[in-house]
Amino acid sequence: MDNDAKAADSFFVLDKESGTHETYTDRASFEGRAREIGVAPNLKPIDVVYGPQMVGFVLLATWVVVVRNRRFEGTSNHPLNRQVAV
Repeated sequence: MDNDAKAADSFFVLDKESGTHETYTDRASFEGRAREIGVAPNLKPIDVVYGPQMVGFVLLATWVVVVRNRRFEGTSNHPLNRQVAV
């Protein structure tokens, strides 16, 4: 994680209760502030956290687009084929 932390240019604490947003330029300051407010950060690279879910989402979204395009092909219900009476 240390190599990934060095790649980050900033860290932040977003306190919803007080409505504050504090930005830190180094991980040590960020972790110190987090400990002060009772939070134990467990930082992971974003691709580790969202990787599998993002792949699943992209596949699902692609499938939906393909199915919708097949469904509307050649029908008068296709949004691009609709004619508006004047």
